[in-house]
Amino acid sequence: MIITSNNKKTISESVIKKLLTKSIKLKKVFIFDSIDSTNNFAKKIELSDNEYALVIARSQTNGRGRLGRNFFSPKDTGIYLSIVYKQNSFNENIINITSIAAVSVLKTLKPYTTDSIKIKWVNDLYVGNKKFCGILTEGITNIESGLIDRIIIGIGINISTNSFPDELSSIATNININNASYNEIISNIINNLYYYIESSSNEYIDIYKQYSLVLNKNIIFYKNNTPYYARVIDINEKCELVVENENKEVEILRTGDISVRLNEAN
Repeated sequence: MIITSNNKKTISESVIKKLLTKSIKLKKVFIFDSIDSTNNFAKKIELSDNEYALVIARSQTNGRGRLGRNFFSPKDTGIYLSIVYKQNSFNENIINITSIAAVSVLKTLKPYTTDSIKIKWVNDLYVGNKKFCGILTEGITNIESGLIDRIIIGIGINISTNSFPDELSSIATNININNASYNEIISNIINNLYYYIESSSNEYIDIYKQYSLVLNKNIIFYKNNTPYYARVIDINEKCELVVENENKEVEILRTGDISVRLNEAN
């Protein structure tokens, strides 16, 4: 299937497959002009062990983000996709799949931009102090085994989006990409994702830390809607935040929402 807007934004199943690492079993590709959410559609896809599927849309009417938020997805100004992966056995790297996805996008885009990309824990990519990429990972549980056997990785990247709703204009931006087609970007994200999932090393954690927006920064985090102040002192092997709170006590943040205290000395 091929959907075309202009040359670099042309999306082609055959080209994407041609650019993939040969050992990747990309069995199903769905390309939409518009859809409510690529993640919603991805949940319906059945796969065999170690197979991948890909859902791509030129626009989303209800793109999904973390914590019930929407991801603004206007037509032909970004890449909106979901990757589905079915594992045949437990892979410890899957625990950090959101962080792996963030590193995969960063590694894909860096050769094509002069923008300085940073990763904001746990799932957003930033240029400056604004978000240009959001990642939402979800798991589908096998009812018989009770284990997660399909992983869905939703990725939205603002590339030429330059007009945002008022509520997003102060926090969202795009990334400047040079000499890369959407097909190249999509296939390389999958290639990088596959590499880090299958790798016996955890080098992605070092990359995640190297490009962290929050490491060694003062932050605000929330528990039961109550704000707490802390400083990020490390990111551990599970990609959890290690923070020192105001009482000089060390805490581990496994999930949640944080804000960097930009106006304070770090």
